[in-house]
Amino acid sequence: MADDYAYRAMYALHPAVTEALLVAAAEELGFAFVGKLDPDKGDPLYEVMLRPENGVQEVRFVDDGYVEVSYVVVHSRDRAEHIVLIEKLQEAVDMYTLLDLRELMRQGGEGERILALRGYGAIFDGYWGAIPKDYEEGLLDERRSVREAVLAGMARIGWLEFIPILEDAVAREGDELLRTDMADLLDGLREHGTRGIDQMF
Repeated sequence: MADDYAYRAMYALHPAVTEALLVAAAEELGFAFVGKLDPDKGDPLYEVMLRPENGVQEVRFVDDGYVEVSYVVVHSRDRAEHIVLIEKLQEAVDMYTLLDLRELMRQGGEGERILALRGYGAIFDGYWGAIPKDYEEGLLDERRSVREAVLAGMARIGWLEFIPILEDAVAREGDELLRTDMADLLDGLREHGTRGIDQMF
């Protein structure tokens, strides 16, 4: 069904925005539940789909087990209706574009950085040079939780451009368990990674 829509947008959700809150916001706009996809061992994504009666738009709540961030996907056939729907959802819940996540990264708080670094992995939609730069900065953060967030995002995205960043990080990482995780991710990227630059917006 999503292939029938001309417009799509993805937004990371604030951790306080639950499935129930997002569904309630969509229902207030005339959307109704039409189905869900449960996670399985190979793909830890949980999705709930809502559409209005005429089916011209769709709102999806996605709980991404890869990066432990929830996000919303908005589909529309008409551009003007697409913009209006996004604006109304933004009034109801806290949701973030990639640029918004970058601003959270700049703020420097632990929670903000974790959401930004994990959120990149949830809603990236093509190569953006700011992502490797922020991951490089995140791996210099003294807080282990922030460095862990970088690894989760990198693993989800899988770009070869992360390899030199990780090589430097492994060489200086003082936490043995985290260093092992970095080395394992490096091996995975060398074997299965893709060139981000080939996925330009």
